[in-house]
Amino acid sequence: MFLFYGLVFFTTEIYKENSLLVIFASLFVTAGFSMTYGQQVPAWDSEYFGFLMTQNLTYREYLESKWRLMAVSVFLSLILSSFYLLFGWKIYLIIMTTAIYNIGVGSFINLYSGAFNRVPIKLNVKANTFSNTKAFSLTQLLFTIPKLGLPIFIFFIADFIWGGKAGLFSLAFFGGLGIVFKHYILNHLAKIYTLGKHKTIAAFTKN
Repeated sequence: MFLFYGLVFFTTEIYKENSLLVIFASLFVTAGFSMTYGQQVPAWDSEYFGFLMTQNLTYREYLESKWRLMAVSVFLSLILSSFYLLFGWKIYLIIMTTAIYNIGVGSFINLYSGAFNRVPIKLNVKANTFSNTKAFSLTQLLFTIPKLGLPIFIFFIADFIWGGKAGLFSLAFFGGLGIVFKHYILNHLAKIYTLGKHKTIAAFTKN
């Protein structure tokens, strides 16, 4: 569904002329799954999270596996979104740029927000469905601001100061930095998750 989100904006002239709205739409095209999935880490594993933490699996390895899944989903979405080339190279270039940002920055913000999300998800294997034990999470809502607001802010500032392709270059630059320093970022995130480990297990067990 998110893959076709851009059609709402790229087919309407009034939206196409607004670069910030185009960036906003492009973020969703490749990061729809990663944002939806990432903000629920580690809640997806809430039913057996306590057991998982007793195994020979470090938080660092756990988080990297989640990051890789999100990165692959963004990359696959980028490939599947190639039909946007019908709207021109400029549109697809923006989608490619936001994809780099989503992998190198957005995915880490998703994982960071997950460190404070202790609302479990109960998987119903028989019905092949899942449900949240709570209908609303303030944490998820608050982290929506940097997830969507930060890339738009970066683009706006760079575009305002330097113009041209500076906005897109800045998004790609920060995304590239995130990918290059993935090892250090994941190590830092692992420390944050470790600090809240017992609270997370207690919350998942309680619910």
